[in-house]
Amino acid sequence: MDELLNTVFESEKLFDYSKLLRLLSLVESRGDVLVMKMDGARESNKYTVVLLSGHNKFESIRMDSASLYTALQDVFKRYNKKEDTTNNLA
Repeated sequence: MDELLNTVFESEKLFDYSKLLRLLSLVESRGDVLVMKMDGARESNKYTVVLLSGHNKFESIRMDSASLYTALQDVFKRYNKKEDTTNNLA
């Protein structure tokens, strides 16, 4: 998962959506849930990304940001660290 994360989030300008879909498939295959939200009523940090464990393996991971890219990057990096420590699935 480390290599995939590095290539997906290498550069915001070169963001690779096909690799993001692979990450989303990985989340699904592990039974976990990813929620992305854009809140137009907020003044700042309009994007929220939450990753929930489908099997209560870890506490939920949440990031609010002005950038969807930044929110996704942060959540996936923290998710990868949790998976490394709980299951060694990276």
